[in-house]
Amino acid sequence: MADRRELMKELSAMEGEQSTWIPHWKDLSENFMPRRGRALFDPDRTNRGEKLNRKMIDPTPALSTRVLASGMMAGLTSPARPWFRLITPDPALMQVQSVREWLYIVELRMREIFSKSNFYNGLYICYKDLGVIGTHAQTIMEDAKSVIRCYPYAPGRYYIATSNRQEVDTLFVDIPMTARQAQMEYGYNALSTRTRNLVNDPSKRHTWIKVVQAIKPNTENEYGKSDSRNLPYASCHFEKDCPEEEPGLLRESGFYEFPGLVARWDLAEGEDIYGSSPAMDVLGGSRALQLQQKRKAQAIDKHVDPPMAAHPDLKHQRTSLLPGDVTYTPFSNTGGAPGFQPVYTIKPEISALLEDIQEMKSDVRQAMYVDLFLMLTMTDRRQITAEEIRERHEEKLLMLGPVLERLNMELLDPAIDRTFAIMLRRGMVPPAPPEIQGQSLKIEYISILAQAQRLIATSGIERLTSFVSILAEGQVKAGMPPTVMDKLNFDEAVDEYAFALGTAPQIIYSDDDVAAARESRAQEQQAQQLAAAAQPLKDAATAGKTMSETPLNGGNALEQVLGMA
Repeated sequence: MADRRELMKELSAMEGEQSTWIPHWKDLSENFMPRRGRALFDPDRTNRGEKLNRKMIDPTPALSTRVLASGMMAGLTSPARPWFRLITPDPALMQVQSVREWLYIVELRMREIFSKSNFYNGLYICYKDLGVIGTHAQTIMEDAKSVIRCYPYAPGRYYIATSNRQEVDTLFVDIPMTARQAQMEYGYNALSTRTRNLVNDPSKRHTWIKVVQAIKPNTENEYGKSDSRNLPYASCHFEKDCPEEEPGLLRESGFYEFPGLVARWDLAEGEDIYGSSPAMDVLGGSRALQLQQKRKAQAIDKHVDPPMAAHPDLKHQRTSLLPGDVTYTPFSNTGGAPGFQPVYTIKPEISALLEDIQEMKSDVRQAMYVDLFLMLTMTDRRQITAEEIRERHEEKLLMLGPVLERLNMELLDPAIDRTFAIMLRRGMVPPAPPEIQGQSLKIEYISILAQAQRLIATSGIERLTSFVSILAEGQVKAGMPPTVMDKLNFDEAVDEYAFALGTAPQIIYSDDDVAAARESRAQEQQAQQLAAAAQPLKDAATAGKTMSETPLNGGNALEQVLGMA
């Protein structure tokens, strides 16, 4: 049985590790996504609706975060199109039709599970957290209705630790719930005395309590046992504020694979546990942008509604600043202007301020990759060629490449592996063909961003084939045979191009099918050639027979031709 006291000590150490990040996360949250980071400011307050964006005047950082998350969602894991496929490590097996069809069926079923669950909702939240906080954590749990269910956790409500391979293998999560919800989830008898008292009191039944779930490698599992407490990963739910004399354990179970999806945008150092984000690079500019917008508003406000100076005699007089209204004021002792006028006349010169604001907005958008995801929308097509657009696109994607590789490894690979394992245990995967029985599979990503990166390879194939065609055309014009075409393997070029585009396997015939089709075609051509060669002999025989049957002066035409008559 797990020991809550030991788990609390481990949790305390992980909280201390995370505490150094909290001030930075608060600043990021206030400037880029205020409501998402509410747990950072008051972890004990849940389901609150007060304003959290009081420091946000210019919405550019928040809007840029939204574009980043939407762009990552559409470009990396779009629900509207295939974004991954399963392949075999051995390329030769991918030429087997039964293998390709089986993999395709598994992919379709997995994509259907993703669509019917909240998987894509969790990914959108994940991309926002990664762009701002730099780290995101959620779990994929088995679900009776939708096969899987994702549970994203807000920054400040989870704590992580890494293994010796610098992979996240430990996840502690704060799960706020009411006493009534705890009773429904774990049962009355599992609750502590304090929580039972809350449940028994109708006026306190909805009081929030602190529940923690700890997921970590199971170092105490017994060999040969496969019950829930002896699985590779242990899971324990416990009450955080339980009295010391009580166990406080709510549930003990386990997992066959690590259920957590913990992704980091980037790591400043290899041993870092929490990641860094693009918003961190432009936090200073984002804060300065809010200040400059405030100063601009103050300047305009003083110009439109300046502070006024009035004659003392007007202290108890009716005064008005409404258009067309009249305020009666005494003249000064010298007979000058009325004693009701602006303290000073201001005509703010804010052009430099506006330029600075636009520059900071541009910096924020660039740091959050808005220029990448909205490149074609923001590009002036009147003075740009298609080749230049492609080159710009490739340049931006090269900058995003390392991030995509990390997300594949820490987010998407574990999500697909976890879902596939759940499908296997539920009997949702059809029997595999004999050729791949007992073999592992690989994941290949064919999303828009993944394909865009591969388009660099396809453009190389296009340029090579175009170059070879030009050379062959030159040889023909010079009266030479196009021997340069023998240098290019067109079959491999088609396979590589289709592979780079992520084309469905049913579209491209396998090498065996192509060889069979070519052999059949060759046999047909050979039969046609033989028939064509035999036709003159047949015609000659027919003509000879005709001549032999034609009587001429006591003989026939054939005998006269041969000189026999």
